[in-house]
Amino acid sequence: MLDIHPALRLRVEASAAIVDDEWTEAPDPLNEDESADLFRRFHGTFGDFKVLVSGVPRGYSIERDFEQ
Repeated sequence: MLDIHPALRLRVEASAAIVDDEWTEAPDPLNEDESADLFRRFHGTFGDFKVLVSGVPRGYSIERDFEQ
């Protein structure tokens, strides 16, 4: 595991995202309200890549006909 100093993490995340093991772990279970909130953030937030990545295994992405 890569250990990143907090100051460096803040500088990098100001313009990029550090993709670490946490991004690929199974998502934590959510209650109904938390799930609804995350669903709205998944479809309405621009630039928060971690929200987008975490929403896919939860089934929040919508597969359109032409994507099959």
